[in-house]
Amino acid sequence: MFSYSGGVVTRKKIDEAIDFFVEIETEYREAVRQAELSGNRPPFFSEWEKKYPDLNAAYEAIREFGRQIQPNDLKTMQNVFYSIVNSTDDYFRRNVISDYLTIEWDGIGEWRK
Repeated sequence: MFSYSGGVVTRKKIDEAIDFFVEIETEYREAVRQAELSGNRPPFFSEWEKKYPDLNAAYEAIREFGRQIQPNDLKTMQNVFYSIVNSTDDYFRRNVISDYLTIEWDGIGEWRK
């Protein structure tokens, strides 16, 4: 579960969104693995996402956080991006963070994926 209804997004809220995305990605990987083991068709990610009604709120929190830091400059956004990505030693988590921030910040200020 993830909750965000607008307003200022704190680093704590970003971490909650990231935890939510990591949970989704982890459960999806396991569902794909199970489907492959049983000989079934793995679910498409677009199908899988429908199980999470809070997904759009998490996307919006990520975008709002980018909009909050964007008025500074691209270098500031890059510094914040890498501080979040490098906040963990877990390779999978780092990839999830990088993917979601890159995609959701696309078009905010000078940020391009």
